[in-house]
Parts: sequence; C-alpha cells; structure tokens
Amino acid sequence: MYFMRPLPELVESILADFRTATALQHRQVHFCFTKPVEQSLLSRLTEAPHLAPRVRSFVEVPLNFVLVQDRGFHFDIPEAITGLFPVPDSQLVSDVVQKLVDVCRCLQTTSPSIRCQSDLCHTIGERVLRELNMHKAPNTPSQPCQLLILERSLDMAAALVHEYSYEACVFDLLDGNMFDADRNVVTLKTSSGESKDKNKEMLLEDPLWEELKYMHIEAARSHVEAKVDDVKRHNVQNSTAISTSAMLEQLRAAPEMRDAVDRMSLHLAMIMQIHSRLSHEQILEPLHLGLLEQDIACGIDRNGKDVKIVNLQQTLLKIFTDRPELPSEMKLRLLMVFFACVANIPEANRSKLMDAAKLDAEDHQVLIGMLRTRLMEVPESQRLKQGTGCAHRVTKQQAVGWVRNRAAVFPLQLLGFEVDVINSVQFSCHTGYPVLAGQRVSGDDLRALVQGLSQNEALDHSFLLTGYIGAVSFLQEILTLRQMLPKDCCYVCDPVMGDNGHLYVPEELVAVYRSDVLQHVSILTPNQFEAELLTERKITNIQEAIDACNLLHSKGPRVVVLTTLDVPEATRGGESVAMLLSCQGSRKWLLRVPWIGGGPFTGTGDLTAAMILAYMHKVPHELPLALEKAAAVLQGVLRNTVSCKTARTIQGKRVSPELSLVESKSVIESPTIVHHCQLVESLGIAGVLFDEETLDDESNKMLQLMKSSGLKVGIISKKDTARFPDVETRTFSDSPQTALADQIKQWGVEASAVLIVAASMSFIRCSGSLTVALLKPRGCNGGYNGDAQDTAALAAEAEGRFELSRFEPRLKEVLEQLAEDRLSLEDFGLCQSTANDFGLREAGYGDVLGPAIQAKDDWSFASVTGSVEAERTEVSHRIVVFVLGGFTHSELRVAKEVQEKLPRGTEVIMGGTSLLTPKRLIRALRPEIIRRMDHESL
Repeated sequence: MYFMRPLPELVESILADFRTATALQHRQVHFCFTKPVEQSLLSRLTEAPHLAPRVRSFVEVPLNFVLVQDRGFHFDIPEAITGLFPVPDSQLVSDVVQKLVDVCRCLQTTSPSIRCQSDLCHTIGERVLRELNMHKAPNTPSQPCQLLILERSLDMAAALVHEYSYEACVFDLLDGNMFDADRNVVTLKTSSGESKDKNKEMLLEDPLWEELKYMHIEAARSHVEAKVDDVKRHNVQNSTAISTSAMLEQLRAAPEMRDAVDRMSLHLAMIMQIHSRLSHEQILEPLHLGLLEQDIACGIDRNGKDVKIVNLQQTLLKIFTDRPELPSEMKLRLLMVFFACVANIPEANRSKLMDAAKLDAEDHQVLIGMLRTRLMEVPESQRLKQGTGCAHRVTKQQAVGWVRNRAAVFPLQLLGFEVDVINSVQFSCHTGYPVLAGQRVSGDDLRALVQGLSQNEALDHSFLLTGYIGAVSFLQEILTLRQMLPKDCCYVCDPVMGDNGHLYVPEELVAVYRSDVLQHVSILTPNQFEAELLTERKITNIQEAIDACNLLHSKGPRVVVLTTLDVPEATRGGESVAMLLSCQGSRKWLLRVPWIGGGPFTGTGDLTAAMILAYMHKVPHELPLALEKAAAVLQGVLRNTVSCKTARTIQGKRVSPELSLVESKSVIESPTIVHHCQLVESLGIAGVLFDEETLDDESNKMLQLMKSSGLKVGIISKKDTARFPDVETRTFSDSPQTALADQIKQWGVEASAVLIVAASMSFIRCSGSLTVALLKPRGCNGGYNGDAQDTAALAAEAEGRFELSRFEPRLKEVLEQLAEDRLSLEDFGLCQSTANDFGLREAGYGDVLGPAIQAKDDWSFASVTGSVEAERTEVSHRIVVFVLGGFTHSELRVAKEVQEKLPRGTEVIMGGTSLLTPKRLIRALRPEIIRRMDHESL
C-alpha cells in the first residue's frame, strides 16, 4: 500500500519502483492519497505500463486538516481571525467549507444535524450540507452526528485568560521561551551547557505527559515530585544526602532508567520554567494579576460576589499608572480580557484605559486589530439582555419564583440572582399566625401577569422556582408559563403539599403534580411525605427512599433532594435531620445535620429550595458540595434566629420567630460547611490493605474496629516483622506487577474488592486494576493525621488553585445543553438537511487501474479518539464542535470532561480554523499580518 500526499516527487518515486518488468517492487498495489490527485499526476500513473495492471484499489482520503491529540482537529488558518471578521473573505469561507466537508466525510456522516451561532455560521453550515449532498453515496447508513458551528465571539475570554492546566501553561507561557509551539521542539540545557532539542511529538507520546496535561500546574508539580521521590527511594542509597538533579544524572547512566529519567527531567524543567514565567508576568505575587484576570473573566470575585465594573476599571488604571515596568504584552492581555468581558464600555473610558496602559506600538496595533474584528462586541442576540449600561457580559441569572418569597428572594439576591416575584397568595402573615387576611391568586390573575411579561419580551429567565400553590388552575398556568420560558430554563419545583402525614392542599393538586408537572421539572425538592404522595409508596428506610427517588427520576427530574428523611437509620434515632440527594444515573448521598430546637420555623422549605437552586448553579458538577452549602446556610440562619429572637404567644397560639435573614447575610454569602455528604450505596469493598507507611502507633484501634465490622484487614510491609500483631501482615515486593494481586488471591478475596491505602505512587504501578487510595499529602511524612495544621495547609493549597482557576470556557455549558437537548434554538439555530450519509470518496478507474475496493468500511474510522494503547471504541453518536476563529486548549479540555459524563459510545470532537493560544492570537493580529490581509483584499 502507498499512503501519501499527491506530490510530483512522490509520484515519481512510485514510478521508479516499476521502471522495468524485471525489477518490480510489488505484484499488487493499493493507493491511498490524502488529497484529490491532479489530472497530470493521475495520467502519469495510468500511463505506466508495469504499474497500472497491478493496481487493485485507489482511494482519495480527504485529510485536509491537522489532528490535535486524541479528540481535536484544526485547519491551520491562524489568519481566520482577521479574514472572517468582521467581513468574511469569500475564498477563505470556501476553503473552510471544503475542509469541514472533508472532516465530515472522514467521520462518515453527510447528514449531520447542524446548529449555528450566527449568520456566517449558517452560511457555512448550509454550504457544507450542499457539498455533502452532492457527494453522497446511495443507500449508505449514517453515523448520528451533531455539528455545532460557533464563532470565536462566543467566548473571547477563553482565548485570552491564563489557563492553569499543565498543557495550557506549556503552550502559553513557554512558547517562545524553551518551547517552540510552531516547530514543536522543547529545548533543554544539558549539564555541559549544550542545548538538547526534543521533539514535541515525543512529549505528546510520553505517558507521563498524558497523565499530567489536564492537571492543574500545582497538581502536576506534586505528581512529578512524587514520582521522583519514589525513584529516589527505590534506586539511590542515602537518597536524602543527594540533590534531585544530581540523583537524576546518576540514574541516567543506567540504560534501563535513562528514558524514565529523561521524561522526569523534562517535565521538572518545564514546570520550573512555568513558575518563572508566572513570576515574571506577576500573575502571582506581588500584583496577583491572575486573580484580577479571573475576576474580570468570571464577573464574580473569589467570594462569589458580582464584581463592580467601575472597581475593575479603577484597579486597571492604578496598575497601569503605578507599574509602568509591567510587560506590554501582559497589559495588552488585561485590556483585551476587559474589553471582551464588559459590554457597552463608553468610548471615553476605553480611550482612558488604552492611554494609561502605554502599550508598545506593535501591541497597540494588535489591540486596534482585535477591536476591528468586532469579536469583542456584544452579539446581536444578547443586546436586549445586556441593555445599554456598562455591564459584565456574563448574562445575569434571572429567576422567576412563586414562593412565600420573603424566605427566598433576599438570599437569592444576595447571591447575585435578579428575582421576579409573583405571589401565589397575598396574606397578611405567614400561616404560623392565628389570623390570616388576604387572598389567593387565581390562575386568571397569573395568566394576565404572564401575558404582560410576554408582551414586554421579559420572559428570558434562567430559572423557574415554585413553592406553595393552592389551586389547580394556578398550577396549570405555571405549566403554560414553563412552555413560554427558554428551553434551557431550569425548573426547580418545591411541591409544597403537606408534612408529617397531613395534606394541606386539595387532593386533586397531587394528581396534577404526578401526571403533568414532574415531566417538566429539572430539580425536585420534596420532603419525605411529599415524595410518598408523588410516588404512591411508603418510605420506611433508606433503600425505600432511594427507590422512590429512582421512580421520580423516571418521571422527569434529573435531580431529586429529599429535604427531610425521617427514618431511624438516617436520623440516628432522631438526633439529626437527614437529607437525601439523588442524581439520575448516579450515586445517592445522605447528609445529616444537627436538629435545632425552638421551632417549628416557617419558611425553611422555601429557603432550602432557593439555596439548592443557587448553589447547584454555582457548582453544577459538584452537587453534594452544593447541598452541603445549602444546608450550611439553613443551619446558620436557624442558629441566628434562635439567638436573636424568641417565640411569641398571640391569641393563645404560639408563634415561632421569623427567620433572621438580614442578620444572616454573611452566612448566606459564605456558608461554613461543617457536615458533609456521605455515599449511601456500598462500595463493594470486602477487604482493606494498608501500606505500613500510612499507619502510626495509634492506628490499632481503627484496624480492630474495621475487622469487627466484617472487613478483612491486612498490612503491606516491606519488613518481615509486623507492628500490629493482631492484624494479618504480608510482605510485598513491587518488582513484578502481578505480585500484589497474586497475594490477594491467596488471601481469599477478589482483588477487585480490595481497597489499598498507600503512601507512594509505586502501588499505583503495581496494583493493576485494584482500587488504590493515596494517603500522603505533600510535605507530610507517612500517613495524614488530620490535625489542624495539615488541614489548613491542604485547604489553603486547594483554595489557591481554585482562585486562579475559577474561569471555565462557556463552551462547557453550551456542550452540556446540546447533549441534553436544552440548547436554545433562538441563539443556536438549526440548519435543515435531507442529505444522506456518505463516507470516503472512492474512485475506481475500470480497466485502466484495475478493480477498486468498494467496501467503504475498509477505509472508515471507528473513532478519532484514543492513543495507540487506547481501547478501540465503537462510536454510536458524535458531537463535533467547530469554532470559526480557532479553539483553545481549555476548550479541548472541557470537551473531554463533557464526553466523560455522556453515555458510552458518545464522542465529542473539538475543531476550529486553528488551535489558539493567547500568544498565537496576538501573533495573528500583528500589524504585518493585518497589512497583508488588507493588501490581499484590495
């Protein structure tokens, strides 16, 4: 087989193999070209008398793109930023269309469902569909595929902010330093002072790089240091008396260690250089520009509060004025992030910032060039949401709620939500008072209010929160409203119907919730009694509660929170209040919090539902943490209420105190988590093996307790003597990888049912598929003892990583909405297609070239993802994202994260006109490139 590009010199080399009949290289020949073959080259092949009769197949595989790692591609068109925006160059558009068609053909889909962000995206999408339809093969089955075409304007900040994953740091901070991203070469200094070039492809194929690339830079550093320490401990005598660099040089002399040592040396050097660059650009101390950059990009500060645009502007002005020595490129990036993230900046303010920055002449032209593209302007579809005032472009979340709103509105507003409230009842006091005066709002009243909102184009809310509803007509109007709200609006339903076995709404309302409401709900927050009403089954233990949650999931809600679970095993005999969190298709978590006397309190259910809404929005991928925060708010508010107020007696009736919401402002904004969620389901562990280094002299009690619970407990010791005579001890050598698994089999337990608690990375290497937990925080010898100092150090390290990694590309949210069929058709329209699927273009040339192989599957790609060692996965559905203007490493990372949460067989592929880093973006906007584009357009 000849697999090659159709170049004249390569064709000539083929002909040289078949010059004479006596010197033929092959009896049969298969040709596979990566591009269409020009007619002149094709004629040269067909006219070769000794070659043509031996050709058995001929195929042109359209590989007009560059693969990026294991789930990405790009067209290597960095000038697309200036060539497509603001007015697209027609030839460039045609090139993009043809290359995107080639990608679709290689993925064996010619009738993808295409969603588009803008008019330009629609134009390209329609042309892609027409091209695919022209080349379609009849009666060819299609691979289901969704193609999402976006513009870089969706999220310019993602192409500008510092991303702190290891891979992104390498491509951003080291490009032009020790790493040449264009030549794919890393330059290292050897001990003799010479330079040593290492191909970037070697780096990408490095197993250690695969482990590290998506880690936070600090986690990557700890990971490499742990590997170095492990090698040091096992291979160097008196390892504490030798430096790391000297140790690596010593080990490099051993042939079997050379490759591993080179990899570790490479990554250590790169990580050290990254930290040097962070310091040079003052991302960290003393200016902490990384934190400022995150505040600008996120629109909220590290405490979760909305940033004030005027404060950001003043901070930028102060930095530019007080620190003229700051690198011009760093100031340029701060300005570009600010202009990209803040809408409707007055021209006077923009000019003031640009003047204060005093950019180099070239960087100033880059900024002007970026402004000229208009990619940093508010998209037309967002203008109504942004208004005309200066505001952050991360659209403010709006919630419309029907609740006893006093307990929900103020907390939601504190957390940055704009709340539109329509009361389902208008009473003088809450229901805990002896006299109620007022009225219930009818369905007709609600319909009139909703029509007013609709006529004013004000139904663009992100959340719908409902609480107490006393009439069927009102509930039915809410369902009508839900259909009028955006498709991706999250409906949080607190089905207030009763408690403690008592129903206080009409019975027919329960039936409407069951049959009509649940299918539209995103997050459901019933108490135990309400869950029993909705599922028509009793809950007497935790397993029955789990079964009830699963039944509710089958009716619609993706998340169910039982806000009270009053069964003895959950409440520990009434000592605690228990809540159960259930996510569809995932695990269940139980949260126990202390019982607080002084009640019963009115409004706690409304407050709980509101806080679940708020914190599940803020940490959507850590729902147990969101529940912990919501419960911490509730506990803090109740404690403040009990300490500040007392119950009263009115007309002979005890009235509990009103919730102290204003007094609890700091609790609502920054709850302190004391109680944590626990997994309900068993992990299926039959035995636990402890690395001896994780234990101390006080661990014996814990080991005995584990044994008494029925677990097999053992200790892995590298010595023949055991420190714990009552616990079975086994000697383990980590040389053959099967040693530990074999010993466990002799122990009488399945290896997959054993948890290994280890203190070094060697157990990861040697345990195969066993479950391994590492118990060795950085800087801590032996096991983690949990004291306050260690806890504070770990918390500070985690908080530091969070503060510099708050920003997430908007693409993650868009991808999740697309996968769940919640993506707004208004913002991302659909291109219609009747095209049939078509695979690779195969050309048979009859008698001249011999018979062509017609089986398309012989040339198909099962999956573009996966490395050489990766398991070949049968792909049943693809999501392809293509960004005009280029995509970023952070977007490549979040595409992987989204794919991991989707059903097996679903593949997410990231593509674009180029692979962007901030430096590459700036290079693409350099004046000489802009001048060249202007000249070509003339």
